[in-house]
Amino acid sequence: MAKDDKKVGSITSYFKYLIIVLIFVQIVDSFTASFPTMIPSQIINEFLSSFEENVATSIFALVIGIASVGMYLCSLN
Repeated sequence: MAKDDKKVGSITSYFKYLIIVLIFVQIVDSFTASFPTMIPSQIINEFLSSFEENVATSIFALVIGIASVGMYLCSLN
């Protein structure tokens, strides 16, 4: 009987640990997926400052589109 109680306890603790890890992964994934679109002006100023404003905005939109398609393809696998 003690073995069964110990096994149930370890399964319960594993389940709690699994839920905490999955919540953390979901939060990190949501943040990293939406991060490039949160502050586009700062990203454009940092990485595309040598281009005119409309060209830099176009390049940024193109890169975000390519990244979005890549994320959709990864989710299909």
